[in-house]
Amino acid sequence: MKIDAWQLVFRKGIAQQFSDEELDALRLALVSHDESLIQGKTWHAEHGVVVAACAIAYPWWQVYSAAGTELDDRFARVCDRAEEIVGVGEADHCTNWSDGQPREVVFPLLLREVQAEIVRRAAAAAAADQAAAARAAAAARRNPPSGEPTASPMGRGLPGRAGEGLRPKRRR
Repeated sequence: MKIDAWQLVFRKGIAQQFSDEELDALRLALVSHDESLIQGKTWHAEHGVVVAACAIAYPWWQVYSAAGTELDDRFARVCDRAEEIVGVGEADHCTNWSDGQPREVVFPLLLREVQAEIVRRAAAAAAADQAAAARAAAAARRNPPSGEPTASPMGRGLPGRAGEGLRPKRRR
Protein backbone atom coordinates (compact mmCIF):
# COMPACT_ATOMS: atom_id res chain seq x y z
CA MET A 1 0.00 0.00 0.00
CA LYS A 2 1.44 3.32 -1.08
CA ILE A 3 1.64 6.05 1.51
CA ASP A 4 1.89 9.73 0.73
CA ALA A 5 4.90 11.81 1.77
CA TRP A 6 2.87 13.67 4.40
CA GLN A 7 1.86 10.36 5.99
CA LEU A 8 5.45 9.15 6.17
CA VAL A 9 6.51 12.40 7.81
CA PHE A 10 3.63 12.29 10.27
CA ARG A 11 4.14 8.61 11.15
CA LYS A 12 7.91 8.56 11.44
CA GLY A 13 8.75 12.12 12.39
CA ILE A 14 5.86 13.91 14.05
CA ALA A 15 3.49 11.50 15.82
CA GLN A 16 6.44 9.87 17.59
CA GLN A 17 7.11 13.15 19.37
CA PHE A 18 3.63 13.50 20.86
CA SER A 19 2.88 12.10 24.30
CA ASP A 20 -0.15 9.84 24.66
CA GLU A 21 -2.03 12.76 26.20
CA GLU A 22 -1.09 15.06 23.31
CA LEU A 23 -2.18 12.48 20.74
CA ASP A 24 -5.50 12.09 22.50
CA ALA A 25 -6.03 15.88 22.53
CA LEU A 26 -5.41 15.97 18.79
CA ARG A 27 -7.69 12.97 18.26
CA LEU A 28 -10.54 14.65 20.15
CA ALA A 29 -10.12 17.86 18.15
CA LEU A 30 -10.20 15.95 14.87
CA VAL A 31 -13.23 13.88 15.86
CA SER A 32 -15.20 16.94 16.95
CA HIS A 33 -13.98 19.15 14.08
CA ASP A 34 -12.88 21.62 16.74
CA GLU A 35 -12.79 25.13 15.25
CA SER A 36 -9.71 25.90 17.35
CA LEU A 37 -7.72 23.38 15.27
CA ILE A 38 -6.58 25.61 12.43
CA GLN A 39 -4.67 25.40 9.18
CA GLY A 40 -2.31 27.85 7.53
CA LYS A 41 -0.54 29.18 10.62
CA THR A 42 0.90 27.81 13.82
CA TRP A 43 -1.44 29.61 16.20
CA HIS A 44 -3.94 32.45 16.44
CA ALA A 45 -4.55 34.80 19.36
CA GLU A 46 -7.32 37.19 20.25
CA HIS A 47 -6.64 39.92 22.82
CA GLY A 48 -3.25 38.32 23.54
CA VAL A 49 -4.69 34.89 24.32
CA VAL A 50 -4.15 31.85 22.10
CA VAL A 51 -7.52 30.65 20.80
CA ALA A 52 -6.44 28.28 18.03
CA ALA A 53 -3.44 26.27 16.85
CA CYS A 54 -2.35 23.96 14.03
CA ALA A 55 -2.18 20.18 14.30
CA ILE A 56 1.44 20.26 15.45
CA ALA A 57 1.01 23.04 18.03
CA TYR A 58 -2.54 22.20 19.12
CA PRO A 59 -1.66 19.25 21.38
CA TRP A 60 1.01 21.27 23.20
CA TRP A 61 -1.40 24.17 23.63
CA GLN A 62 -4.19 21.97 24.96
CA VAL A 63 -2.14 19.75 27.27
CA TYR A 64 0.28 22.36 28.63
CA SER A 65 -1.67 25.61 28.16
CA ALA A 66 1.26 26.95 26.18
CA ALA A 67 1.39 30.56 24.97
CA GLY A 68 2.14 31.80 21.46
CA THR A 69 5.95 31.92 21.55
CA GLU A 70 6.02 28.53 23.29
CA LEU A 71 3.91 27.14 20.46
CA ASP A 72 6.28 28.61 17.89
CA ASP A 73 9.21 26.98 19.70
CA ARG A 74 7.42 23.63 19.97
CA PHE A 75 6.41 23.72 16.30
CA ALA A 76 10.03 24.44 15.28
CA ARG A 77 11.41 21.68 17.54
CA VAL A 78 8.93 19.10 16.23
CA CYS A 79 9.64 20.01 12.59
CA ASP A 80 13.42 20.08 13.14
CA ARG A 81 13.35 16.67 14.84
CA ALA A 82 11.08 15.27 12.12
CA GLU A 83 13.65 16.37 9.54
CA GLU A 84 16.43 14.68 11.51
CA ILE A 85 14.40 11.48 11.34
CA VAL A 86 13.01 11.55 7.78
CA GLY A 87 15.31 14.02 6.02
CA VAL A 88 15.91 17.73 5.63
CA GLY A 89 12.98 19.55 4.06
CA GLU A 90 10.63 16.59 4.53
CA ALA A 91 8.54 18.13 7.31
CA ASP A 92 7.22 20.56 4.72
CA HIS A 93 5.37 17.67 3.04
CA CYS A 94 3.14 17.34 6.08
CA THR A 95 2.61 21.03 6.81
CA ASN A 96 2.10 21.97 3.15
CA TRP A 97 -0.39 19.13 2.68
CA SER A 98 -2.30 20.07 5.83
CA ASP A 99 -2.35 23.77 5.01
CA GLY A 100 -3.17 23.26 1.32
CA GLN A 101 -6.18 20.94 1.63
CA PRO A 102 -9.71 21.63 2.87
CA ARG A 103 -10.53 20.61 6.45
CA GLU A 104 -12.96 18.03 5.06
CA VAL A 105 -10.00 16.25 3.46
CA VAL A 106 -7.37 16.80 6.15
CA PHE A 107 -9.32 15.95 9.29
CA PRO A 108 -10.47 12.41 8.43
CA LEU A 109 -7.08 11.42 6.99
CA LEU A 110 -5.13 12.91 9.87
CA LEU A 111 -7.54 11.32 12.34
CA ARG A 112 -6.83 7.92 10.77
CA GLU A 113 -3.09 8.48 11.27
CA VAL A 114 -3.56 9.60 14.88
CA GLN A 115 -5.75 6.59 15.66
CA ALA A 116 -3.23 4.25 14.01
CA GLU A 117 -0.46 5.68 16.23
CA ILE A 118 -2.61 5.21 19.34
CA VAL A 119 -3.28 1.58 18.35
CA ARG A 120 0.41 1.01 17.58
CA ARG A 121 1.39 2.30 21.01
CA ALA A 122 -1.24 0.17 22.74
CA ALA A 123 0.00 -2.95 20.91
CA ALA A 124 3.61 -2.13 21.79
CA ALA A 125 2.67 -1.63 25.45
CA ALA A 126 0.77 -4.94 25.50
CA ALA A 127 3.72 -6.74 23.92
CA ALA A 128 6.08 -5.17 26.46
CA ASP A 129 3.77 -6.24 29.31
CA GLN A 130 3.67 -9.80 27.97
CA ALA A 131 7.44 -9.90 27.62
CA ALA A 132 7.88 -8.61 31.18
CA ALA A 133 5.43 -11.22 32.51
CA ALA A 134 7.28 -13.98 30.63
CA ARG A 135 10.63 -12.80 32.05
CA ALA A 136 9.16 -12.70 35.56
CA ALA A 137 7.71 -16.20 35.18
CA ALA A 138 11.03 -17.55 33.88
CA ALA A 139 12.88 -15.93 36.79
CA ALA A 140 10.41 -17.41 39.26
CA ARG A 141 10.96 -20.88 37.80
CA ARG A 142 14.73 -20.49 38.08
CA ASN A 143 14.57 -19.09 41.61
CA PRO A 144 11.46 -20.33 43.41
CA PRO A 145 10.69 -18.77 46.77
CA SER A 146 12.22 -20.72 49.66
CA GLY A 147 10.03 -23.44 51.09
CA GLU A 148 8.14 -23.91 47.84
CA PRO A 149 8.14 -27.44 46.41
CA THR A 150 9.97 -27.87 43.17
CA ALA A 151 9.25 -30.38 40.46
CA SER A 152 10.64 -33.82 41.05
CA PRO A 153 13.30 -35.23 38.77
CA MET A 154 10.62 -37.56 37.43
CA GLY A 155 8.60 -34.57 36.31
CA ARG A 156 5.52 -35.50 38.33
CA GLY A 157 5.44 -32.23 40.25
CA LEU A 158 6.00 -34.11 43.47
CA PRO A 159 8.52 -32.83 46.01
CA GLY A 160 11.80 -34.53 46.70
CA ARG A 161 13.75 -37.38 45.08
CA ALA A 162 12.73 -39.50 42.14
CA GLY A 163 10.05 -41.88 43.20
CA GLU A 164 9.38 -40.20 46.53
CA GLY A 165 5.71 -40.12 47.33
CA LEU A 166 5.03 -43.25 45.30
CA ARG A 167 3.33 -46.00 47.25
CA PRO A 168 5.38 -49.18 47.44
CA LYS A 169 3.81 -52.34 46.15
CA ARG A 170 2.19 -54.35 48.90
CA ARG A 171 3.17 -57.94 49.37
CA ARG A 172 0.39 -60.38 49.92
